[in-house]
Amino acid sequence: MKPSFGTASLTLALASLLALGGCNTIRGIGEDTEKAGEAIQDTADEASEDLKDDGTATGADGDASTEPTS
Repeated sequence: MKPSFGTASLTLALASLLALGGCNTIRGIGEDTEKAGEAIQDTADEASEDLKDDGTATGADGDASTEPTS
């Protein structure tokens, strides 16, 4: 039995939707990863500024670190 034009069109349409959905998923992962990287960078910048200001770093809870700085 030979596939009809309708079956081939439906298969192509479904494959296209899956491909486009994959692109959106990959883009979403990239955006989430970028946001996470920016948050890490911001935290590192704040810790660096704290070290420059008074020689101690503050943690996420705002308490000064008790570990010696080098």
